[in-house]
Amino acid sequence: MTLTLDASSGTPSARLFTPTLGTFDFQGTMTPESGGLYLSGALMQGGVSWSSLKAHVSTLKARGVVSAGPLQWTLDLRR
Repeated sequence: MTLTLDASSGTPSARLFTPTLGTFDFQGTMTPESGGLYLSGALMQGGVSWSSLKAHVSTLKARGVVSAGPLQWTLDLRR
């Protein structure tokens, strides 16, 4: 799983890639916090929301929760 985050442009964007499910674009809010950003919103594919993402992201790691319906996955990515 790869999370690509661009917070330097005028319009911050994020994209999540999984080898089995493909690429999802993030649509939601990115709130600055000490040490990084807090992401809260939906993961979209083809204009359809497939799941939600809530994560704390820094330059070295991303930790949070991805959920789809009743299912939840813990997100713990490290550089």
